[in-house]
Amino acid sequence: MNQLNEWTSRGRRFLKKTLQEQVIYIEAGMGLGISRLCIIFLPFRWIAPRIGRHMAEFRDAPHPGDIPSIRLIGRAVNTMSRLLPWECKCLAQALTAKAMLNRRNIGSTLCLGVAKSEDRSIKAHAWVKTGSIVVTGEAGMSSYTIVSTFS
Repeated sequence: MNQLNEWTSRGRRFLKKTLQEQVIYIEAGMGLGISRLCIIFLPFRWIAPRIGRHMAEFRDAPHPGDIPSIRLIGRAVNTMSRLLPWECKCLAQALTAKAMLNRRNIGSTLCLGVAKSEDRSIKAHAWVKTGSIVVTGEAGMSSYTIVSTFS
């Protein structure tokens, strides 16, 4: 019964959002699904050219009018990645956010980083930023060394 109450509460919160916000949340959910399928079934060498220019970085500050959309996209991708029934790790989130920003002509950079864990294994992380705003993947990104960027 608690799970039903939780989903009902989420549904009410969703319906209280503006139509623009609802569309962005739905777009994020669909994008996460498509990104996940691409990660599972396509080699990264096929995905990479569609992300952007390799080893390029978008350094300009975003237009002030774009900042609310940038923040909303970040919230939508983060929220939907937790709610969907499939796994939505950092790369799927980054690919989705990058695509959503591209559709709105907002420049951004997708960063891929690596770090060594305590057991000496290599771990990877992906995040998207536009100017100084981190859209997705901010948690822990400072401990990773950037090895590749796409802009």
